[in-house]
Amino acid sequence: MNYLEKILQRSDAEIVESGFRIEITIDFIKVEHFIYPDTEILYWDNLQEIRLVNTDKGPFLPDVWLVLIDNEHNACFVPQDLPAFQTIYDIVSKFPNFNHQNVIKSMTSTHNAEYHLWILPESAG
Repeated sequence: MNYLEKILQRSDAEIVESGFRIEITIDFIKVEHFIYPDTEILYWDNLQEIRLVNTDKGPFLPDVWLVLIDNEHNACFVPQDLPAFQTIYDIVSKFPNFNHQNVIKSMTSTHNAEYHLWILPESAG
């Protein structure tokens, strides 16, 4: 059983909620946005960077987004108010050198800002 299987403790999860469909598998994360029709797919093997992005767009849009960026600079955006955010956060927060201090900074900020949580070490990429 690989690392992601242990964390997910199931082969896949599909979550449909408030304008989004999020599919989490051992291979990828797929986020479909229904309000602004768009589909984002990020393969775990290509993951390069993780950020939290705070905005001042609430209550019309979520205030905090988990952003996963791949080696081609494609990104998946997951809003904080969805349960899938916590599922994905539970996975990525266990990565070596994950910056938990920046999570705290993001959660206590009311400003537009980006907080870098993790980047693939150069030796691994």
